[in-house]
Amino acid sequence: MPPADAATLALRFSKLPAPPPFVYLGALWTYDEQGTVARLQQRLKYGNRPHLGEALGRWLAQAVPAATYDLVLPVPLHRQRTLERGYNQSACLARGLAAERDLDCSDSLLIRARPTRSQTKLGHGARWTNVHGAFTLTDASGVRGRHVLLVDDVITTGATLAAAAQPLVSAGATVTVSALACTREYV
Repeated sequence: MPPADAATLALRFSKLPAPPPFVYLGALWTYDEQGTVARLQQRLKYGNRPHLGEALGRWLAQAVPAATYDLVLPVPLHRQRTLERGYNQSACLARGLAAERDLDCSDSLLIRARPTRSQTKLGHGARWTNVHGAFTLTDASGVRGRHVLLVDDVITTGATLAAAAQPLVSAGATVTVSALACTREYV
């Protein structure tokens, strides 16, 4: 499975309307359209296999730099999408990563306050517009002064991670982001 590289990751955030609000970005693999990584991610996201996410999250823990993290948070789905899918694939990854690193994990502090369209068919500008302002905190004091590790499944343009990190940073958290995979091509 092709590893993600720093240059590919940096490109994801180069065309966003604002600089990314986090201190580090990492991903385990490069998303290979027809390969093993794509099949794993698709089975995790759409194949009703939340246990796969926890196992992959343990692998993802190996790609996260050694640092002191206070809390692991998944990129949240809107409650409507969670009900449709049955689980949040990013929460599964976050739980596995947190278990591997012996860290606290919460899937209730950061929420998607409004439903958003699927990002899969949108270009980079539309992706940012779609998720801008979609995330909020249920308790800002829960992240203030803490180093938060924000986890997602796939980075395409970086819009979702940047939008999800914004309320954390605004509340006074330091944010590191990590994902299972990063697309090779910029959308």
